Amino acid sequence: MKRILPLSVLTISVLLAACSATNTQTQLQTSEPGAPTGVESAAQQGAAIEAVTGKTWVLEQIQSMDDSLFKPRAGHSYTLSFNADGQVLVQADCNRGFGAWQHTPPSGITLGPAAMTRRACGEDTEADRFLKELTYVRSFVMREGDLYLATMADGSILKFVDANQPSFDCSRAEGSVQELICSDTELSMLDRRLDELYRKGLETFPEEEIATLKATQRGWIKGRDECWKAEDMDSCARDEYTRRITELEIQTGSTEVPAPTLYSCDDGRLLTAYFYNRTLMPALMLGDGENQSLLFQEVAASGARYQGRNVEFWESGAQARYTNLSGETVQCSKR
Repeated sequence: MKRILPLSVLTISVLLAACSATNTQTQLQTSEPGAPTGVESAAQQGAAIEAVTGKTWVLEQIQSMDDSLFKPRAGHSYTLSFNADGQVLVQADCNRGFGAWQHTPPSGITLGPAAMTRRACGEDTEADRFLKELTYVRSFVMREGDLYLATMADGSILKFVDANQPSFDCSRAEGSVQELICSDTELSMLDRRLDELYRKGLETFPEEEIATLKATQRGWIKGRDECWKAEDMDSCARDEYTRRITELEIQTGSTEVPAPTLYSCDDGRLLTAYFYNRTLMPALMLGDGENQSLLFQEVAASGARYQGRNVEFWESGAQARYTNLSGETVQCSKR
C-alpha cells in the first residue's frame, strides 16, 4: 500500500499558501538556497502544472480542517484528468462528465461546475461531496509525485495519486520485480486494480475469512516477487496479476455470476460449472459435489481447456473431460 504522508491540514495549507504568493520578495526568496520547504519558484510551479496535465489522478483521501480523513471505499473511484486545452474529465463514482479548469500562476487553480451523468451510485457513494469539494478548489501543490488540491479558506485538502503508479511507494521498491512494476504503466495499473479488489475483500468478507484473505495475499506477493527467477520476468509478473485479479473479481462479487452449466459424468458424478467470461481472464468455478475449484483458461488446440491446482476440465461442444484432485479422469456430457 502507498504510504500516506504525515502532513496535517495546517501544514499543507501553509505550503499551498506559500506557493500562491506572488509578491517579488517571496519569489526572490524561493530562488535562494535554503528556501523554506514547500515554497517554490514560479518556474518550478510551471513545471508542476505541466506534470498535472495529461494524466489521470485518482483520489486517495480528503483531509478536512479538523484533520479528519475520508478515503473512498473500494469499488468507488473518483478521478480527474486535466487536458492542456482547459478541459477536465471527471469521474465521480459511477458517473462521468467534464468541465473547465484554469491555472493562475504560480499555484492557483480553479475547476468550474462539471456536466455529469446522473446515475444512482448507491447509498455509500460520496459523489456529491466530491463534486462539491471540486468547486471550492483554489490552489495546488505537487509532493513526491502526488497532487494536492486545496479548497478556499483552508477547508479541505484533496490528495490524488497518479493512476499510472502502483499502489505501493516506488521509492521503497524492493527487488527487480517491484522495480519492473514501477517502470511499466500496464503493470502499475494492474497493481492498483488488484489493490482495489483486495481492499474491497477486506471490507466485505465475513470476519472469519479476513485472516485467510490476508495470508493468501501475503503468499501471492511473495510468489509475484519470485518472478525474478523466471526466464521472462515480465510475462511471469503479468500472469501473476491476471490470475489473482480474476480470482478476486469472482470472490468479491465484482463481476456478474453466470448461470450454471451442469455435466453428468460416466462415474455418476454431477458437475456444476460457472464459466466466467467477463473477468480479466476467462475462468471456471467448478464443483463436483465434494470440492469446488477455480480454474483458468489455457491455450488449447480445440475446445476450451481450463487448468486449476491439480484439476483440469477440457470442454469441446457438449462433451468434456474432467480430471479431479485424485488424478482420476472421467468423460462428462452437458445436460
